[in-house]
Amino acid sequence: ISPSVNIVREFTKCTEGTSGIPTVYLRANLAGTLDYAMLEMLAGTGLRVGELLMLMVGDVEIKERSGKVIVRRGKHENYREVPLTLDVRKALEVYLEATHPDKNNPEAPLWIGTHGGLNHRSSVTRMLEKYAIQAGVESVNPHARRHKCI
Repeated sequence: ISPSVNIVREFTKCTEGTSGIPTVYLRANLAGTLDYAMLEMLAGTGLRVGELLMLMVGDVEIKERSGKVIVRRGKHENYREVPLTLDVRKALEVYLEATHPDKNNPEAPLWIGTHGGLNHRSSVTRMLEKYAIQAGVESVNPHARRHKCI
């Protein structure tokens, strides 16, 4: 996968001043489609990590010119629909087509790692820490980033 120039332009912009991971580093070093899609989703939607991890394949709607993700149980059990940017849609399409083992099952977890569904926030924290360490910057707190994005 060759991550777009925008892979975490928004992520970097959102973490500006809080030791954000440099965009150039991320463009060159993303390990795979899962990390790429998760980072694009975090950067492009402002979802909470818990909301991100609860998503099912059927919660994502991708069309040629639009898309949305359905958060069925957000903060205070609220339902909401979040629009997807072009970059997020592309990243999700690549991830689902190239990596996801059960992409046609709407009830399957959206995020599946090597050992099954990702359902612990530590999975996301470890991913962010991994890239921060490799880039030589301080760790990025996903919740702090979320508040800068929205």
